[in-house]
Amino acid sequence: MKTEHYIEKNRVLKPSQDYAFLRAEGLKYIETLSHKLWTDYNTHDPGITILEVLAYAISELGYRTNFNIEDLLANKHGEIKNGTFFSAREILTNAALTNLDYRKLLIDIKGVNNAWIKHHEESKDDLGYYRPLANEVPIYLDVKEDALSLSDTDKDNNSLPRLPIRGLNKVIVELSDSLEYGELNKVSTLYSWSENDQFIEVNIIPEFTAWADEKTSLLKHLNKLTKIGEKTVTIIDNLLNVTLKRKTDPTQTLAFTIVPYDITELAALKTHFEEDNPILDVIEIFIGKKEAFHTTLTQIKENLYAHRNLTEDWLCIAIVSAIDIAVCADVELETTADAEEVMAKIEQAIDSILNPPIRFYTLNQMLDKGFGPKEIFSGPKLEHGFLIDEEVENTKLPTCIHASDIIATLMDIKGVK
Repeated sequence: MKTEHYIEKNRVLKPSQDYAFLRAEGLKYIETLSHKLWTDYNTHDPGITILEVLAYAISELGYRTNFNIEDLLANKHGEIKNGTFFSAREILTNAALTNLDYRKLLIDIKGVNNAWIKHHEESKDDLGYYRPLANEVPIYLDVKEDALSLSDTDKDNNSLPRLPIRGLNKVIVELSDSLEYGELNKVSTLYSWSENDQFIEVNIIPEFTAWADEKTSLLKHLNKLTKIGEKTVTIIDNLLNVTLKRKTDPTQTLAFTIVPYDITELAALKTHFEEDNPILDVIEIFIGKKEAFHTTLTQIKENLYAHRNLTEDWLCIAIVSAIDIAVCADVELETTADAEEVMAKIEQAIDSILNPPIRFYTLNQMLDKGFGPKEIFSGPKLEHGFLIDEEVENTKLPTCIHASDIIATLMDIKGVK
């Protein structure tokens, strides 16, 4: 059907678009409010001129606001790009301030599984305040000289009191497992290969215990055959030791302890690592693991210093060390229970007790859980979704594990009698 567009000859204007109506209404107000002082309402009067300009401006606004709201806000492509609105992420979030805010910022970093911030020691001083964390460089207070000192004694060799520095925070992080290098919280690594249709896996523990150790610099000085002067492979106490000497400086050595999962494979391990390529592969794995670790650590530092509050600083970043825990339990099942299914639920339950998971949620998931926009967007801006405050707060660094907690959780599993 063809639509005809036309302009009516005798249009009926809305009051907000009718200039004559607005001028007349304005004049009525003037006559009512100031008729004792103002009697000349002709067009030459400056006050009437101001009234006419106001009536024209209102009619123009009335004309524009009569458009459809879609046409006022969006362009012809339906996009709002005129800065009219701000997203909830822009106006409801805030800069990091609380302990929880900083934990969320760190957990949001790719490669960080969980994080904690320690602001002070658990003990209190004589005034009832928590004692501050010990600063890396001790600073002492010289009252007589009215100065700070790096020495613990004054010029007369009298002891100086140490200055407690508040606002230094210790950051503790648990790194996520890398698909390529495994656990980044450990310097040790798993290594596997197939030999004669047999799958062999070992745990390789390097001589250094932390990536900050100076020994790690030797990795890039021993990653080629031309750089290795001597290699010794020996079996000691059911373990395989591999020691490498640097060719240009034989005093520089790097040792690896290879722990087999099956000690009957020790002879095969020795034969395998006496070859050149396997140990070079291991060194490349450690080099890659070190780089992945430092990449994540750099992101953590940049994020922390980008959101550092006034009078606060970061004392150090510590990595959570993994501890192996064995759980032995006798479980009686219901007669109709599926043993494999119950076993899987038991393992998941124990894992959630020892290491409670932190999940990111989408906006729709948060809304479905009953959270409102104010709760959802509270805290700093996150890149990977939304975190629930209670779940983050519940993942504390444990100091002990109670068997009763595990038993109570297992009893709640369907199929456990």
